[in-house]
Amino acid sequence: LLRAARGARVPLGYAEDMARAVGDFGDEAAFAAAARALSKPFEKAKFEEADGVLTFKSAPAIAALPVALDALRAGIKTVTFDCIDEEDLIAPYLDHSAARGFFAAKHGVRLTHTAARSVPPPIARLHLPIDTLETLQALAALTYVPASEASREGAGAGAIDND
Repeated sequence: LLRAARGARVPLGYAEDMARAVGDFGDEAAFAAAARALSKPFEKAKFEEADGVLTFKSAPAIAALPVALDALRAGIKTVTFDCIDEEDLIAPYLDHSAARGFFAAKHGVRLTHTAARSVPPPIARLHLPIDTLETLQALAALTYVPASEASREGAGAGAIDND
């Protein structure tokens, strides 16, 4: 997932958050949602804050969910989504956050900080649909450097390897 996100030109921090959340706690629907989200150009989330409520006007899930959870950690009371593109990504992000000791709950289109809750164990193994795998593999392939004489010249440690 991380390589697919980087191939889709998602900034590193967002890519790492998505890969950890979906990779550890995502089900088949979350992986499919991640593939759909990564197939679109990355956009930053647009939001407004007033009276302790952070409202996302345009919310690509990969960009909005890390910001929403960080805002709750920082003391924002409620996060609302006017529009979020992939709702199947919310649960893995919340579970990943809970596994790291910060608990938030989803109430319709709102997220709030909540008391401790049980954390589901990471997903052990999934059998993903071929189209989801092919989409993720195609995006990951965008990070590969084509083999050529020029690419081979800079490869390796060189004449001196002092690390």
